[in-house]
Amino acid sequence: MSLLSLVTVHAMVAQAIAQWGTAVQREIWLPQLASGKCLGAFALTEPLIGCDAPHIQLEAPQDPGGFRL
Repeated sequence: MSLLSLVTVHAMVAQAIAQWGTAVQREIWLPQLASGKCLGAFALTEPLIGCDAPHIQLEAPQDPGGFRL
């Protein structure tokens, strides 16, 4: 399961960059992720919650230009 999680997160990072990244980000990061030179990962931490993802709460007040997270 650990290896599966590692590969899944790596693929999710690459997919996020491919779908939502800028042209420059795609040019820099996708070849490195595809070759294994870089490893895609993420970190999760919040005050008073740590890495307990189901209990994280988000406030998104609206600003004139959109939302502030």
